[in-house]
Amino acid sequence: MTARMTHVEACRAIDPHLPAAVRASIPQGWTRRLTNREVAIVRLVAEGLGNKEVGEQLYLSGYTIKTHIHRIARATGATGRAGIVAACFRAGVIS
Repeated sequence: MTARMTHVEACRAIDPHLPAAVRASIPQGWTRRLTNREVAIVRLVAEGLGNKEVGEQLYLSGYTIKTHIHRIARATGATGRAGIVAACFRAGVIS
């Protein structure tokens, strides 16, 4: 990473496992609060997947997803999965 690399570029460079379309579609206003991985998790949660199913999609354990969900809730100020999805929808993170 160079000193001139933006936070968005750094996140995209660090997490190459996320699909290019997901990395490219992350709004810049939320990138300081949510990582690319967290945005991918929110998108899968919004599709109705549980922790275990999200974990299977991203090759992580259900417990790791649960931890991410808690961190996302703190970052967005939301409570619960529906609140997270609603906050991210309002902010333009998901559509």
